[in-house]
Amino acid sequence: MDSWALVPLLDARAAGQLSLGALWAQHNEHRIVLPRLVMLALARTEVWDARIEMAASLVFAAGSTVLLSRLVSRTVRPLAPRLVPWLVIATGWLVFSMSQYENWIWGWQLQIVMTAFFTAAFASSLGRYGASWRGLAGMAAAAAAGTLSFSSGLMLFALLPVAMVLGADDSTPRRRAPRIALAAVLAAAAYAAYLTDFVYPPQHPIPFLALRQPLAYAEYVVAYVGGAMGGIDALGSSLLWGSGGIAVVVAAAVWYGRGPAVVRMALAPWLVLALYGIGSGCLTGIGRLGFGVTQALSPRYATITTPLWLSVLVMGSLAAARLLDRSGPSFARTLLAGIVAVVVIALGVGAQRTAWAQGRRFFKTHRAVLRRARPCVLDYAHAPDDCLGLLFSDPSYLRVQAERLDRLGLLRAFDVAEKRRAQAAGTIDITDRVRH
Repeated sequence: MDSWALVPLLDARAAGQLSLGALWAQHNEHRIVLPRLVMLALARTEVWDARIEMAASLVFAAGSTVLLSRLVSRTVRPLAPRLVPWLVIATGWLVFSMSQYENWIWGWQLQIVMTAFFTAAFASSLGRYGASWRGLAGMAAAAAAGTLSFSSGLMLFALLPVAMVLGADDSTPRRRAPRIALAAVLAAAAYAAYLTDFVYPPQHPIPFLALRQPLAYAEYVVAYVGGAMGGIDALGSSLLWGSGGIAVVVAAAVWYGRGPAVVRMALAPWLVLALYGIGSGCLTGIGRLGFGVTQALSPRYATITTPLWLSVLVMGSLAAARLLDRSGPSFARTLLAGIVAVVVIALGVGAQRTAWAQGRRFFKTHRAVLRRARPCVLDYAHAPDDCLGLLFSDPSYLRVQAERLDRLGLLRAFDVAEKRRAQAAGTIDITDRVRH
């Protein structure tokens, strides 16, 4: 349904009437300026093909993997160099996890993958430059880009002053104060600009239901955090994973407060990433709690919480390595650490296997629906409502947008391209599918 919202912008661009206001306009609670620009640019090819948007999502995910892998190397190598290769492998495994399968197959979800990339850039800037002026500039730029990609990017601005505190070196508080103050001012300005003329979507549940149902809200946030590991249909498992993840974050925060400078500088970007995942759950719960707690398990949110789980893995691994190193060699401690590691890895692999199976089923179902609905879109003027209803709840709205695409030449260009592919493969073409 969301993808059809790009059609009016394609129409406006063709007429030379595309404005900044149209790019800035809300889509639900989001101001997706940058994803709109990227999708409009990708639609300048022969046809508007959502598969190109899907490929772009993979490119941004690869960028996130590079940034997070470099962050692993920069922060972990000084403390536990042997862990680096394994954590880099885990980084790619988590970033490309099938627990977020909705975002891999819906081109429109590029906006969430872009936000994840800018979140990785935010943490990377903190890990490289700390709370210096250069670090502040890099994090502010990443926060702005994330905010203009998806509403969860607003959490980056909320965390900007926090990052400036956590990433501070041993310089005097008087020298750090101006940078922290500027970070707070930038965050306040960003929220003020974002909320100017903001209209809460009328089709969504009433906001701030959390004030009336605090326990349900807490359950939503914990499930949101654990959904990437627990699974879409497993509320109990997600609550367990979420509780465990949050417990590790709390323990890491205590360790940060008591640890030496080298530990604090290593933990700072990972704590920020973990707080981003938890804060995004809090932000989402404000507007989505009315849909029920299980809505927190939507696969699209797994992309947002993936950095949190990488943070949990990194911080937990560092803690174990430091504990073993400080306590000296001991067969019993080494054996216990090995058992814990095997159990955690087994649980993680089991969770990802479940996600893989869920994703494959979704892919097959989604492909079948698209194949059935595609000829009906191409023959939008005569297709039955139930067929068009597979793609949008309001078939009359879809017909209007399909007519726009047809007038722009994008719909028929796609038809011609599909006919050429069908003829080359020796299969029935699109027109014959519509007739039959």
